[in-house]
Amino acid sequence: MPHKVLITDYYYPTWMKSVGSSRRPASKSVMETGACKTPEDVIALGEEADAIITQFRPITRGIIERLRRCKVIVRYAIGVDTIDIPAATNDAFMVANVPDYCIAEVSDHALALIMALVRKVKVMDAEVQRGTWAYRRAVPVRRLGELTLGLIGFGHIGPGGRAEGARPRLRPRLGV
Repeated sequence: MPHKVLITDYYYPTWMKSVGSSRRPASKSVMETGACKTPEDVIALGEEADAIITQFRPITRGIIERLRRCKVIVRYAIGVDTIDIPAATNDAFMVANVPDYCIAEVSDHALALIMALVRKVKVMDAEVQRGTWAYRRAVPVRRLGELTLGLIGFGHIGPGGRAEGARPRLRPRLGV
């Protein structure tokens, strides 16, 4: 009998392309996706699931107690703060996460925000939207090479930010 895996929620529609190979006839798992907005949604779709994969949907004690076959809960994110760990432990569930989920993306976004602040993009965008170009509002504009990037908090993203801040991951393409 194939294993049933419930994917409670996903943010990006293209995510399913990466698990499409799990739907092959040779696979021993059947993926079921649901837009689980409430605990009742998770229970209705996951009551007979062998495993649950979740991103944002909290998996509470009330949900865990209603899962008949499930023994694995995976959060495809860095933390497991949306899963009731004591309840899962009491019912002998295995809980896992993806500790390197979106590290580069968060680091890239942080770098983009830093650059927008340093280059005063929002200030100058507002000027353009008003139909003006009062460049003095952006003075002084600092060169990134003259600045020091201070990092607070050193989980997985902090060191990634350090590497990204020192050298963006864009690969130049010459001769185009």
